[in-house]
Amino acid sequence: MDIFSEYILLFVLYTMMLFSDFVPEIDMRFNIGYASIAIVSLHLFVNLILILVSVGRQIVLKIKNWYIRI
Repeated sequence: MDIFSEYILLFVLYTMMLFSDFVPEIDMRFNIGYASIAIVSLHLFVNLILILVSVGRQIVLKIKNWYIRI
């Protein structure tokens, strides 16, 4: 998962470079901005899914332990 986060950071930093005068067309900068937002949203979505799966597993284990004690 760390490698995925590193790649996302790398892609976002590459897109930040394209917001300068390196790209003269304003419309292209807007499109790059949408791509940057999509990359960050993908990263957020993947991390949220992993957190929810981890919490779900912990809840299931606590419920199983509770049933075993009864």
